[in-house]
Amino acid sequence: MRLNKYLAHSGVASRRQSDALIQQATTFVNGKLITDPAFSVTEKDEIVFDGKKLSIVKNSQVFLFHKPLNV
Repeated sequence: MRLNKYLAHSGVASRRQSDALIQQATTFVNGKLITDPAFSVTEKDEIVFDGKKLSIVKNSQVFLFHKPLNV
C-alpha cells in the first residue's frame, strides 16, 4: 500500500492532503524519514506521523436500510 493511502485510511487526511503532509517531512516509517508519498508500506511497518504512531482501523460496519415506498 502506498504511504499516502495508508495515511488516508488511518484518518489523518485525504489522499491528496496526505501527499503534501508527507512532503513536509513529518512522516517516519520504521524510524526513517520518508518524503515520497508513493513509498510502499505494509501492515507490519511502524508509521509515525507528527509524533503519533498510526494504525488502520479494520473494523468497519455497513448499514443497509430498507424503506418501503410511501412510508
